[in-house]
Amino acid sequence: MTWENVTLLPLQRKPIETALALEPIFAFTITHREANITEIGHLMPKVAENSEDFENHLEALRVKYAWAEMLFLNTCNRVLFVICGRQKLDPFSLQDFYQDFNIELSEEKAKDLALKTQIQHGFDAIQHYFSVASSLDSLVVGEREILGQMRAAYKRCRNAGLTGDTIRLMHERAVVVAKEVYTDTRIGENAVSIVSLAFRKLLSKGMPLDTPIAFVGAGQTNTLMAKMLQSKGYNNFHIFNRSLDNAKSLAKRLSGKAGNLDKFLAGDWTAEVLVLCTGSTQAIFQLPLFKKLEEAGRLPKIVVDLGVPADVSEEVLAVKAFEFIDIDQLRSISESNRKKREQEMSAGQIIVDTHWEDFQMVYRKRQVEKAMASIPVRVREVKERALEKVFDKEIAAMDAESRVTLQRVVDYLEKKYISIPITVAKEALEQELNKEAHRASKGAS
Repeated sequence: MTWENVTLLPLQRKPIETALALEPIFAFTITHREANITEIGHLMPKVAENSEDFENHLEALRVKYAWAEMLFLNTCNRVLFVICGRQKLDPFSLQDFYQDFNIELSEEKAKDLALKTQIQHGFDAIQHYFSVASSLDSLVVGEREILGQMRAAYKRCRNAGLTGDTIRLMHERAVVVAKEVYTDTRIGENAVSIVSLAFRKLLSKGMPLDTPIAFVGAGQTNTLMAKMLQSKGYNNFHIFNRSLDNAKSLAKRLSGKAGNLDKFLAGDWTAEVLVLCTGSTQAIFQLPLFKKLEEAGRLPKIVVDLGVPADVSEEVLAVKAFEFIDIDQLRSISESNRKKREQEMSAGQIIVDTHWEDFQMVYRKRQVEKAMASIPVRVREVKERALEKVFDKEIAAMDAESRVTLQRVVDYLEKKYISIPITVAKEALEQELNKEAHRASKGAS
């Protein structure tokens, strides 16, 4: 593919949207549909390994590109940016952005990822965010992990000062939409997420409950996997993590042992099952460690790699002497599940579309509120000028009781004058949007 023949993702415009003005908002994303898991993982910079440094990195990018707001989400099969800003986004500008996001990314790789990026804007970007939160756009439709991941991503970006009012409104509504989809459809029944797919594969091996299981990484994915195994009675866990405190925290909940990453790399451990998900930009399980374990007769029988990028090096995979499970293997299963759930996806999409249309009204009303925010201050200034300068002599000539009565009247009028224009503006907006919706429905019929 070349720049000359690249096309952006077509937008499914609805007639009502032409009458609405939305602060420029864009969503650009790379998912399992456009790229494999390793390619998605290559986009992540090394700075992402340190939470505070990564937040500072995102803030620097937001400032450089003059974006008012920014939200970043990455999962095992998706990288998603939502930004509010007026800068035009296309594959050309995305290539530059990706190289700023990860300075070690080659020009060729950045160009390839930019060409594989979906770009949506306006209410289409918001509708996409709703669909992601509801797991309608997930590798495994119906998995609930994505909502928790989006909540965590939003909280992180909000606390870092990256988000503002527009993304707040969008995210809060997305949570409502997702809960409704999960509650009012059967899309979540027998949900098979990436973690649970791997979990089911492990269960199918019929391992004894005292099988020694080692986890490398103490993040959300491994925590969930460990809890699922514990719920089935497995009880022999060893947790390794870059932060020993985090390893100890998870190990305590599992009644297991903890060690830091150096201890794992030293090979001073025994496990029949090894589960890796670290978020490291480089593979953790390298050939020297493999050989050390093999020579000591302590090589795991099963290795599960849920890391993005992969935590098991290609050199190890080339000579592996163990059963291997990774994310890419789960694609066929997820596609089978997707086909089985097409009917529920349709039901879920109806809910998303309904909220999408309702959100337009909510958003516009919020813009009215923001535009009218200065009215109370201005009305109060007029009141104070009238009392203290324009009519100060007349008021001074009044008796105390009359001045109190006048003050009460003026305060009452102040409150009413503040509420009237806001109420009228909201009512006018609602009437106009209802007219547009009616014209759109007539046009569709």
